Amino acid sequence: MEDTDSDHGQEQMDDEGFGLILKKMREFRKNNSQQMKEIRKEISKTITRIEEAEKWIGSAKNRIQVAEEAVTELLNLQIHLQSKLTDLESRSRRGNVRIHGVKEGAEELQQKMRYGLFWDFQNELD
Repeated sequence: MEDTDSDHGQEQMDDEGFGLILKKMREFRKNNSQQMKEIRKEISKTITRIEEAEKWIGSAKNRIQVAEEAVTELLNLQIHLQSKLTDLESRSRRGNVRIHGVKEGAEELQQKMRYGLFWDFQNELD
């Protein structure tokens, strides 16, 4: 009879131990479930932020591409205008011939002569 009582006592202790383990497992599962919900929320927020960042990066890439194209176009225009400027400067220097031995102010005499010749020529036509 003592064996039965001790077996019965042992079973009761095992049942209490299993009950305690079951209770702890349920608490763990509940806590774990709560933590998983929080982790899912954080992951969802992170995904949203990453998507926004990707949109912003895509937009920035487009703006950079447009800016690079504009800079390239402006550089080509600058090269073209520099070439024109050099050509105009070269052409303007061609007319500036210095003749040694001609005094300053001789240009005025030349213009007076042209004006006078023009009058003479015009008078002959009339």
